[in-house]
Amino acid sequence: MGKPAARARIDSSAHTGPIQSGSSNVIIGGFPAARKGDPLSCSQHGQGSILSGSTTVFVNGLPLAREGDKTGCNTSATPAVASTQAAPPQYWGGTAAKDAGKDGAIHGDVYDARVLGAYASLEDKSGFGKPDTASAGFALADITVGNTQSQDKYKGEVRTKVGVANASGTLVTDRADYGAINLNANATAIQYGASGSIGKEGEQYGGVGGDVYLATAEAKAVSEMYDGNKGRYGFNVELGAEAAAVKGEATAKADFYGVVVADGKLSGSAGSAGASAGVGTWIDSTDYSFNLKLSGELAVALGLGGDASIKLALKPILDWIYDDDESKPSPAAGSGDGVIKTGCVTVLVGD
Repeated sequence: MGKPAARARIDSSAHTGPIQSGSSNVIIGGFPAARKGDPLSCSQHGQGSILSGSTTVFVNGLPLAREGDKTGCNTSATPAVASTQAAPPQYWGGTAAKDAGKDGAIHGDVYDARVLGAYASLEDKSGFGKPDTASAGFALADITVGNTQSQDKYKGEVRTKVGVANASGTLVTDRADYGAINLNANATAIQYGASGSIGKEGEQYGGVGGDVYLATAEAKAVSEMYDGNKGRYGFNVELGAEAAAVKGEATAKADFYGVVVADGKLSGSAGSAGASAGVGTWIDSTDYSFNLKLSGELAVALGLGGDASIKLALKPILDWIYDDDESKPSPAAGSGDGVIKTGCVTVLVGD
């Protein structure tokens, strides 16, 4: 009979410590797959590593670790077989502001600002090891103040933008499991906005926001195909263009322990013209979820639009039903030998 597959950051090993790291590109139950040689920590003996794994199932060239496989404290981790790593981003920027970063913006603990600045960048947003997204932009002023990047329970930010223009494009056509051709360009004379949230995503979370735009225009085209990349199977497409003298948007998002995640946006405009439509649907095998995304807008002098997406996931429910906190036998405190104590009960791996 198969054994539950072990994962980094969530499954425990040795005596009471967690597996510290795993595969960078193979995900099991939402977490990196653990392999023979990956490091772990132990509250009794310090650092250690996984000593055994499956003899028939390999991840990045290393045996996949499972619940019950041997671990050893006071042992060194084995360097993992080289796997694809995301290419580092490249930034070019210029600004009238002092102390700006390479991207032409000033970054602080609770603020980001670009003043009389322009930027260009190349990024590997898909994580395949080479740049796939090019972006460029300019702003007379683009200032965001808030704590949304923190771990605080209560988060909020305010946004002010004046004379902002941005364009970006993504191209991925050389992979069997993922393809993307995305283009986006927008310009806004003035934008004011604010947002706030309470809770933690993946647990109980709720957030709302709103923005007002004066003299704004946007065009976008999105075409994405998923055939196993990051566990996803499906597609996402969208096409549209719009210009408006005045536009307002309101957004909301809710998350209930990762089982139901929903967000939506409503917009209204005056002195506007344009239309857009989009649909996306995919399943995600990492958390056994179904995802649906719909968007649409029509503007002739006055316009109304809306976006909505919902995610329904089974994994949190299965984990709650099958995972138990019963203590498993542990080796004597004086021994540095141990075993992996937990694993993903919905992914069973044989010898």
